[in-house]
Amino acid sequence: MWCGIMGVSCSDDDEGAAGVYVAPGSYERVIGLNAIGGEGGEVATRAMDEQGAFTDAYDASFLFIHSVIDSNKYIKLPILDNVEGCESCGDKGFKFHVNNYEDHFTIINPLNGDSVEFEKNEQMYLSSQASEQWKGHVVAASPITGQTVLTRDKNEEIYRSAGNYDLASLLELNNTILTMERRVGAFRVYFMFTDLQDYKVEIDPYAPEDERDTTYTYESGGIWNDVVNLPYDGWSGKLYVGPFFADRYHLSTDMAAYDGRRTDGYYATNDQEYVRFQRVTYTRQEGSIIQNYRGYGVTTMRVDYLVTPFDRQHGGNITFYAFIKDNTGNPKSDSGAKFVSYTWDELSVPAFNSTTVLVIVYDVRQLAEGFPNHAAGSSAGVNANVVKRSMWDAPERLDIQPAKVYCYSE
Repeated sequence: MWCGIMGVSCSDDDEGAAGVYVAPGSYERVIGLNAIGGEGGEVATRAMDEQGAFTDAYDASFLFIHSVIDSNKYIKLPILDNVEGCESCGDKGFKFHVNNYEDHFTIINPLNGDSVEFEKNEQMYLSSQASEQWKGHVVAASPITGQTVLTRDKNEEIYRSAGNYDLASLLELNNTILTMERRVGAFRVYFMFTDLQDYKVEIDPYAPEDERDTTYTYESGGIWNDVVNLPYDGWSGKLYVGPFFADRYHLSTDMAAYDGRRTDGYYATNDQEYVRFQRVTYTRQEGSIIQNYRGYGVTTMRVDYLVTPFDRQHGGNITFYAFIKDNTGNPKSDSGAKFVSYTWDELSVPAFNSTTVLVIVYDVRQLAEGFPNHAAGSSAGVNANVVKRSMWDAPERLDIQPAKVYCYSE
């Protein structure tokens, strides 16, 4: 039985797990490379671009062939544009040579002569980085769990082959395109206070009647000072999302890992420091309905846009926390802070290769309820029961629910 490449044939007598015999000798291989995939196998995975979206490119400069069992054993291969000798390889690819012997084989970088020796039946995987593990950047204990939390670091993309390879299956990739999969997802969060009671409605008068969009615009600028006696830039906040952000991700096992005994992990914005409230805008369209939300709060849209591995096997639901202070002093301190939270009970851990968007909108009157000392006058709807004290000397929970919440992947 012929298995499709020179020197590789099927043998029932071979000791390899796949039953494929690779004859001793030298082999040259050229393989194309891309990064398609995505949710449901229908949407292309996308590399980060300047808008925070993904493109359909493998954007790493190198590819590494790793041993599955030895983290120090790998060969580094440069990514070549329009790789010579492979008409079917597309825009990007890589080359390597193999010297195969009876009891081992060597993979060689033909451009610089670097080589690595593997055992006869040793399994390999391909990735975009030299290290076997990604390790997150963590900071001191959070007020949620009392444990360290993940913060935004380099926002690097990590690619891995979908499975592992023995020598025969690796050689069979010759003159084909290898599909790499991302081991990261992206996250955007919009948290704001706005006026949800008095809004503007606009209908396009020039569009055909059955094609007219209706636009609802929610603005906080006009009402803010009537409800809250502290300007928006006198407030500060920080955000947490979790509980599925791990300390490490092992590419050899394709699994996340946590330090210590914990099994939950949160991502915190701005190194867990408070930032001044800023203008936050979010627009969504569903059919002919357009909703524009314009308020003040905290967003990760620009500065803290997150791209990271996470624990995709975690069983928890997506949970959001926002911590709020009525001052901008000492951004590292939680003193005087209060917090709100929301859990999407129907939504569990997101998928790799996708951007998870979280939108949490409160009415500005709820901010006045939570901080009654900043309610403008006595008619701000102050309710002394909206604050629930925690069991420890830490930020207090505000017992208020967001008026609008959205969570989706794109």
